[in-house]
Amino acid sequence: ISAPVPEAYRLQQLADLLETSVYCTKILSDKGRETGMDNSFNIQEVLKRVIDLVDYQMRIRNISVYLNTKDREIRVKGDQQNILRALLYIFMEIIKLRKKEDDVHIIHINLDTTDEMAKIELSFTLSRDTILSLSYANNIIIHNNGRVVLSEHGQQSCITIEMPLEVVPKLQKKRLRILVIDDDPLIRDLFGDFIEMLGEECYLTDSPKEGLELIEKVKPDLVFVDYRMPKMNGIQFVYEAMKLTEREKLCILTGEASSCEIEELKTEKGIKVLEKPITFAKFKDLLGAIKKDKCTM
Repeated sequence: ISAPVPEAYRLQQLADLLETSVYCTKILSDKGRETGMDNSFNIQEVLKRVIDLVDYQMRIRNISVYLNTKDREIRVKGDQQNILRALLYIFMEIIKLRKKEDDVHIIHINLDTTDEMAKIELSFTLSRDTILSLSYANNIIIHNNGRVVLSEHGQQSCITIEMPLEVVPKLQKKRLRILVIDDDPLIRDLFGDFIEMLGEECYLTDSPKEGLELIEKVKPDLVFVDYRMPKMNGIQFVYEAMKLTEREKLCILTGEASSCEIEELKTEKGIKVLEKPITFAKFKDLLGAIKKDKCTM
């Protein structure tokens, strides 16, 4: 029991493990093709799986692995099982060239990304006069639109594997264009802050005349106008604005929501009313209802 295990036997174990792993991943790969497996995957999970598969072979050779990955999930494009097979083969090549009498050996794995590629760097020290055979792994990676590069930095060897990142289309959020007409600078600033916090596009003015011009120019999704203003009050403005835009986009700001004129605009003309004092919650609820109506139209 205490007799040392011959190195030839260990290498045979390694070869058996590689053959079994390749066979198992082939079965999974074929099964995945039958069921239409997704063509993208989490590269961190695949790396961890490979390290688990070779853990015993590394431990009996005093090899330690330090895996440095990004906090966020990194998804790459390609055949997951074939990439796993290629990574497994690379690890086997490093392990089998490891001499029994060598000191403790460390493989540093760094995972990073560029704009379009995921980059896996394996740094390690090989014994002299050893040659890595990477053609099998390289062919698989190339077939999946990546590449494998072997480089030397002093006594350190580095295998760099690049894989294309999964491209997730960004959904462009359509911002609401919101126009506010109010002669009170505090109210305008308040609306400006609310609209900015909600990520919408804001237009502010104290002039009803300029407000009508902006309706024609920017075609806002929502127009807020103060009820009491000099020269042209909110009700007069609404009747002029209805010539330029849909009445559903108009909203009067007032502290007199129960007045006859306001009630008539609400019931007969379908004009929205936002009562003062105005709070962020009240404003947000109104915008949410308007967005919901726009989505269901």
